[in-house]
Amino acid sequence: MSALIALALGAAVLLAGRPPAPPLTGLTSPADSVAASPGAGATRPAGWLLRRVHDVLRLRAASRDRVLAATILALVDAVVPALEAGLPPASAFVLAADSVAPVEQPRPGPAAAWARAAGRAVAEGAPVSTVLDRGADTLTSRELGVLAAAWSLSEETGGPLADAVRTAGAVVRGSMAQRERMLAAVAGARSTMNILTVLPIGGPLIAVAVGLDPSRLYLGSPLNQLCLVMGVVLALVGRVWVRRLVAVAVRGPVLS
Repeated sequence: MSALIALALGAAVLLAGRPPAPPLTGLTSPADSVAASPGAGATRPAGWLLRRVHDVLRLRAASRDRVLAATILALVDAVVPALEAGLPPASAFVLAADSVAPVEQPRPGPAAAWARAAGRAVAEGAPVSTVLDRGADTLTSRELGVLAAAWSLSEETGGPLADAVRTAGAVVRGSMAQRERMLAAVAGARSTMNILTVLPIGGPLIAVAVGLDPSRLYLGSPLNQLCLVMGVVLALVGRVWVRRLVAVAVRGPVLS
């Protein structure tokens, strides 16, 4: 009985779950958090479930953004040497797209599939800047939007296209590096939050270890029960509060 009570207390304290990792792509803004007060989210199972679903979706979006940013940087790294070698812009883009998403790849992801489709569209005569703009809108990628803007600006002004594309890649890389540093800066706060969330579980465990009955210790009187409920609620509210503070610190694009 005492062991079950200890496990129940631990599960209740950990209901808030682990905070989701924000996207590593510095130019991609994560979706806004589900609007709910800390107290309501801590006490309503429906609100907790919605946050868990939202967290899972954010994690999937973060993974997609990482792959997409890596694909865009690979495209930049492939197209710049082709342009510097004297290839026409369309031919350079098609060559770079083929190297990023080769036809031999059996089941490409969304980023590779876009690169393959973009290469085909340009090979059929579509302007590169138009293909990049459509890709940025379809994939909701600011990184791709930066590359599209650089390509369009070079076409409109007659500036060196290779330099423009290289600069766009540097902007994306710098933004991603800034995001990595930001995540490293808040790692300490997240670790402290996790430790402080787990610490209250030590009370029932110590009681069991020294031979005390947690049911009498925590449920022996109405005052004990009130203290138990308040402790669990405050732990959950504190965790949600710290999660929101960390989310605000890393929310939004590093560069706009």
